[in-house]
Amino acid sequence: MRMNGAEIEARIPHAGAMCLLEHADGWDGSGIRCRSASHRDAANPLRRNGRLHAVQLVEYAAQAAALHDYLIANPDSGDSSGKGGMLVEVREVSLGVDDAATIGAELTIEATAELRAAGGLIYRFRICAADDELVTGRLTIATPA
Repeated sequence: MRMNGAEIEARIPHAGAMCLLEHADGWDGSGIRCRSASHRDAANPLRRNGRLHAVQLVEYAAQAAALHDYLIANPDSGDSSGKGGMLVEVREVSLGVDDAATIGAELTIEATAELRAAGGLIYRFRICAADDELVTGRLTIATPA
């Protein structure tokens, strides 16, 4: 169970440079593990003045959660007819770095489902680079019922 960036982009409501995830390495009913080095890209759309504040990494986690939800709901589908959603809440965030653009290692993004329901999703997330924990927290995505 692996997926590349193009396969991910076909399954989440983000395209082009805003599809921040480059690999999905595995998933099951409870969560997903993804990787990306797009935080190092000078053209990363979340950068401002050459910096990528660590709080922006929450978007990586939200995309991982959206991908996981899609994969669990549509295990055999490759189309992009996902229901979409909107990040509506981020809680319990801990930042272990200021500028993520300075991190040389690839990011590992882990998202674990706490709730998947008709109206939304709640995921706990953890983003690391090598052995360093960069960002952790919980996020809520509202989805069309």
